[in-house]
Amino acid sequence: MEILNFEGNGSNRSPKKRARVATIIGGAFLLAAIGSTFAANVTINGGSAIEYGQGLTQATACDDAIKITPTNHFVNSAGASGTFYIDTITVTDSRTVSAITGLGNCAGKSIKLSAFNNVSGAAALFTCTFSNIAYSSPNLSASVASCPAGAAITSYYDGSSERGLQLAFSNPASAPNVQAGSVYKFTLESF
Repeated sequence: MEILNFEGNGSNRSPKKRARVATIIGGAFLLAAIGSTFAANVTINGGSAIEYGQGLTQATACDDAIKITPTNHFVNSAGASGTFYIDTITVTDSRTVSAITGLGNCAGKSIKLSAFNNVSGAAALFTCTFSNIAYSSPNLSASVASCPAGAAITSYYDGSSERGLQLAFSNPASAPNVQAGSVYKFTLESF
């Protein structure tokens, strides 16, 4: 009986078992690699607007919980990859809207919405003013002023809790002609 065996191979497994384990591990890695390299055929937009859900919260003098949600529209072009343009901008408040709460506080006031890029000191990419804001239970209304051509404003309700105003452009590729990737921030000013 030997206490120390320096000449043995030190493995209790047979070469067949090691090969089988190596094959199983290699197969698992191969399956993971193949599964991650195949992609589905994805249709983006389908002719509808895309909302990224990256709403921004702003504080204005008439409402301290306004949320701005931009929505983009994809315009395809021959031989190119196409472009996303700012299509609609929804200004909401998730609180109950009444004559004295939420955006109802903005009745009789105006809100100026501006889009900026990330260049210091640059002028706004576009500016639009929601004027003559009015509240008539349960909806808000306003008119647009100083906006790019084709801008229209409507009352907005998400079907559950958010009410507000939605600014939409009839042909976003021509007016305001602002690519979604160019917008760094939106600002709101009430007056």
